[in-house]
Amino acid sequence: MIITLAARAFQLVLSAVVLALAVVLINGYGPGSGPALIGYGAFCGGAGVVVAAVGVAAVFFDKLQGVIMLALDSFAAFFLLAGGLAFAIKTKVGDCTNDDYLNKHISLFTPSTRKLYGDAQGKKWAKKFVEDTENRCRIIQADTALIWIMFGCFLVTVALSFVNGRATKRGGGMV
Repeated sequence: MIITLAARAFQLVLSAVVLALAVVLINGYGPGSGPALIGYGAFCGGAGVVVAAVGVAAVFFDKLQGVIMLALDSFAAFFLLAGGLAFAIKTKVGDCTNDDYLNKHISLFTPSTRKLYGDAQGKKWAKKFVEDTENRCRIIQADTALIWIMFGCFLVTVALSFVNGRATKRGGGMV
């Protein structure tokens, strides 16, 4: 129970951070809508928060344990695997200060070209645009890593749900 609760709490924290990073990227994009991948990152974070919260509740309410949590954890792990793969394939590995790397992924990292940065005349626009692009690159890389860590946490809780269900023999787990 303590291990499961600790894993659920860690899932909840990671999910909240992934959601927050995705929301920062969405809000910081500027006018228009950003890449769909960022929206999927927000979905992964939000779904992770919901499943982890239900998982915390399941620790205290036996009716939620067993097949229900096993199914929720499995679906969450599947969507996180898809998110981790999508982020990794799209962003690849690179240095956010390297112009070649940024140019190869310009559609993912750059904010809206209509974003003014509080500079109506555009005197500081180019410098702020490059700084914002590098910052967005770092946030996306952090989001990628955290989604993979979340995937690992959900695999752990899938295993715990399966093992706990088999050990209790009360019909709630995979019997």
